[in-house]
Amino acid sequence: MLSIAGVLLPTASEESAKDNRDNVMSIFGVALRIALIINGFLVLILLIEPNYILRLISHSYTEAGGALRILVVAYLINSTIMMISSLLNAINRVRDITVRESITSLVIVALTLSLVSFIGIDGAVYALLIGSFVNLILSYTLVRKHGFILPLSVYKAYLSIGVAIAVGYITLTLVNSTLIALALSLLVHASFASSVKAKKEAVKIIGMVASIIGKK
Repeated sequence: MLSIAGVLLPTASEESAKDNRDNVMSIFGVALRIALIINGFLVLILLIEPNYILRLISHSYTEAGGALRILVVAYLINSTIMMISSLLNAINRVRDITVRESITSLVIVALTLSLVSFIGIDGAVYALLIGSFVNLILSYTLVRKHGFILPLSVYKAYLSIGVAIAVGYITLTLVNSTLIALALSLLVHASFASSVKAKKEAVKIIGMVASIIGKK
């Protein structure tokens, strides 16, 4: 997501300078949706059965399966936050980003100190997850404060990941086969990614990148 945001930031900044707010939101709406679709495949693999992946590295790592699931969710949240930060950068709201990150850091530090004393090292993982949610809420608040509303297609991308996860867990419970569960969940997510709109948005992103390269 960070690489996508970095590529589109110059275009978004240019549109912002022209006061084309609709174009700015359109650019980041498409970029966020495409990034979520791409990241969704990795998230699904690590969420459905992290122990299966960890065993491929070492059997001693399987105890960290629960923590890995939490970190994957935090990763997905923070990837979204990175995209929103790029949007705020494009409209010259760096101060808002600084304030948001400062608040989030204080929350994570305070929760880490509190939770670690109660539940051990896992407390640090939960503190990071809660802090990520706080950061996400603040990010959405800032976006709406400046008059931007994320398009419905972005929420559909989250829905796709959620449905795919549910299908994976249900399959894993009924069939008890990690490979089948992963295959079905990835198929559900892929069916969403292969929609006509997703293809058009991917072409739009490629066109923006080509335009930026052409200017250089």
